[in-house]
Amino acid sequence: MQKEQRREKTARTGNRSVPLPGLRAARQRRGLTQRELAKRAGVSPNSVNELETGRRGGYPTSVRRLARALDTDVELLIEE
Repeated sequence: MQKEQRREKTARTGNRSVPLPGLRAARQRRGLTQRELAKRAGVSPNSVNELETGRRGGYPTSVRRLARALDTDVELLIEE
């Protein structure tokens, strides 16, 4: 399935993932590697990479975990 088709399917099925354009900047401000952030947040390093590059969006639970691990607000991860 092509990327555009997946996005359309996601929209139709009500997937509530959100893009996180501010994640990389927030992680870098804290001086953390992707691996360190992943460990603190309880997610995989691959997930952090995919969220930072925009290959996928974050689900609410993961977004909250990342925000807590970075000691920041969810809104700052969602904003550019």
